[in-house]
Amino acid sequence: MKRTLRLVLTSLAFAFGAAACASPTASPPPPIIEGNPVTELATVRQGLTSQSFLTGFTEGSGRTWFGGVGGALLSRQGGGPWSFEILPGFGFVTGIWGTADELLAVADFTLHLRVGNNWEPVALPLRTSQFLGLWGLDSEHVWIGGAGGAILFRERGAWQVANVPVSAEIWGFAAESPEDVVAVGQSGTILQSANGLDWETVPSPTTSTLFAVASDGNGRYVAVGGSGTILLRDGDTWEMVPSPVPANLFDVQSTGPGAFTVVGDEGVVLTGNGIQWSVVDVAGGVENFRAIAGTPGALTVAGWFGTIVEQVSGWKTTQSGTRIYAVHAPATGAALAVGQGGIAFERSTTSWVEVSAPTHETLLGVAGPSATDRIVVGDHGTAFHYDGMIWTPEAVPATKSVRSVWYNGTRAMAVGEDGVAMVREQGLWRAIPTNTTRFLRHVFGISWDRLYAVGDSGTL
Repeated sequence: MKRTLRLVLTSLAFAFGAAACASPTASPPPPIIEGNPVTELATVRQGLTSQSFLTGFTEGSGRTWFGGVGGALLSRQGGGPWSFEILPGFGFVTGIWGTADELLAVADFTLHLRVGNNWEPVALPLRTSQFLGLWGLDSEHVWIGGAGGAILFRERGAWQVANVPVSAEIWGFAAESPEDVVAVGQSGTILQSANGLDWETVPSPTTSTLFAVASDGNGRYVAVGGSGTILLRDGDTWEMVPSPVPANLFDVQSTGPGAFTVVGDEGVVLTGNGIQWSVVDVAGGVENFRAIAGTPGALTVAGWFGTIVEQVSGWKTTQSGTRIYAVHAPATGAALAVGQGGIAFERSTTSWVEVSAPTHETLLGVAGPSATDRIVVGDHGTAFHYDGMIWTPEAVPATKSVRSVWYNGTRAMAVGEDGVAMVREQGLWRAIPTNTTRFLRHVFGISWDRLYAVGDSGTL
């Protein structure tokens, strides 16, 4: 005997057919909820790109550039709209720098020059090292750093291979004059040059990789790197400075004498004078940050999944290509969408507005009877009750990914990785057996006694 079971949620139909023997006591299938068929979907919000950004630069004209994975390039003039393009070759863009007369970018093993609206390769004397950084003091003094201790130096229009005494990766450069140039890199490497071409090692107080270095134009240098490393040179020697965070730090920019901004993993933004540092609060869901660009008071930070954070009346996320995994739209009140890195958006009228979820864990499921009574679940056993204003953490018997949740305001069920299933009654969660270790991807039903979970390998 064949039976077709149809579950219909609003206008979305899901059909499942199976052959089974009928039982005299079998429950009848749920009723079919009639409705108008879906004919099209309209885009109401779209990120610029989901590619991760690795480097940034602002031209003297005020045009800001970010480059990253897959040759992704974003640019805009002042506070205007962003435009997106792809560098030829789709490589990892790890450095952008330029003057009023030229704009350069490095990706993988190639240096590119922007000619009109196109990018053209530039001939170099070295093409066997992956390029990791690009920086210039002026049009006559430009450096490229790379793997294996590679440094290329351009002086008076000619590129030369520099003399470097180490084989460490070279990530960043800074200088206040051609006679005092600093480079930093792998395993705490610090190099110094008096002519840009010949380099020597400098004693370093760390073995953590240093990813960036900057000067404030007044003799003070700051270098940043792995595990929250911050180094200061205010004279002839480098010293370790206490860091307020343990996260990896990837970029530093000076905004004036004794003023620096640093960004890194876990949405970290620091400001300080090189000695003392404070953590900046960033509104909205955040990602791992990699690059800073812009001008003092109007900085822009970029990172994973196309995330852009701007310093406009505080720091807030203005663009994100972060994946959104779940949406809950009650009959009345605000819709809620959640996703990667704890990102969350609410839609109360005609627009989506980012809200601050108190987590950097990826949020994967949301359900509830109303806009003021929802449960949100995610990676590493993350679970919250959200009343439209306050996110209240909930203790669940899971430490891995919780992928989906069903909640009617009284009871809830959540499922996830390794066949985990949990029930919430009277505000408390407990585990229940499922007799499977398959990853359960979704749970849904029309009532507490008619719930279904589906997952990997056709598990139902």
